[in-house]
Amino acid sequence: MKSRLFLAGAAVAVVGATLVLLRDELRVAPGPVVQSQDAVGPAHAMHDALPDPASSVPVESREAREPGSRMPARTVAPAPLAGAWLRGRLTSAERSIWGGYRLGLLELDESGDSEAWRRRADRAWESIRSVELDGRFELGPFPAGRVRVDLFRPVELVWRDVGEGDWNRLTIGEVVLEEGVVLERDFEVSERAGQLVIAVRVNGLPAEGVAVEVLRDEGCRARGETDATGRFGPFPVLAGDLRVRVSDPRTGWRHVHPLPIVARPGATVEALVPVEVVTARLLFASRRGGEPLTHRSITVFDRDGYTLSASTPTDAAGSATFSLVPGDYRFALNPGATPELVLESSGLSEVVSWSYSGPLVERVSL
Repeated sequence: MKSRLFLAGAAVAVVGATLVLLRDELRVAPGPVVQSQDAVGPAHAMHDALPDPASSVPVESREAREPGSRMPARTVAPAPLAGAWLRGRLTSAERSIWGGYRLGLLELDESGDSEAWRRRADRAWESIRSVELDGRFELGPFPAGRVRVDLFRPVELVWRDVGEGDWNRLTIGEVVLEEGVVLERDFEVSERAGQLVIAVRVNGLPAEGVAVEVLRDEGCRARGETDATGRFGPFPVLAGDLRVRVSDPRTGWRHVHPLPIVARPGATVEALVPVEVVTARLLFASRRGGEPLTHRSITVFDRDGYTLSASTPTDAAGSATFSLVPGDYRFALNPGATPELVLESSGLSEVVSWSYSGPLVERVSL
């Protein structure tokens, strides 16, 4: 009996020693823990996972520090930082909590074809990240270069502050990003809505009934017509640069103000938009036989073939009068029910340059 107990105890000892040996051989050091974006939001998740590009000091491996590890000691260099990053904090005298706000980046390189533009738009959309409640943010990775930083406001604030006519995107600055570098930058933000008045003067006089469009980026943010004093507004806008386009569909002229109009938070800004319009007559003749095109309807287009005005009739001599701002235009016989469509090149005239003294030609063949 004693011999049997001795043999059983020896067997247990051998099995135990084998398990200890296997435990030591199979020991694996725990890896770094990165919190998920669902748990802490994009900014925190990227902050936890992002290596410091300025650090070049080798990091001792956790395997080498693990007591009893049989793996040899080694060092691990930090992984190279991919792309460009922007990190910072939003500050404002009007706000201390930034729940629901988001930030995004837009490349300012306008070169390339429509496909390149589409890729830039996709990258801008993918770059959008939520802002921490205390205003901290982190954006990236993003292509290096000059970029615009846009703040996206919660939709409910847009409706409460400025109504449907304004927008939720507020440009807060521009920065230059470098590959493999985290740029640290804070931004001061003002969200107070201001008031804008557009005063249109045509040949020095107030112009009533002129169509006004207020533009930011690719979208129209407010539109209307001038009153008897030549003014449109006041209407609410957020601070920043805007463009103004004015036109008179009755006569066909259209003008884009060459300078940006700067809206200021909490202030009323009246912007003067002067327009020079030149009125002159043109003779229209048939391209085939050269005879005057009498009592026909003529439509004005820009040089790219997009309609600018309603049709103007020619008289018994084939002439018609137009009031246009200096620029390049093309003319065509009234295309019928769809004048907004681009016409075939064969239906458009050659480009006619309209100077401050009138057109540089007297006769147009159609």
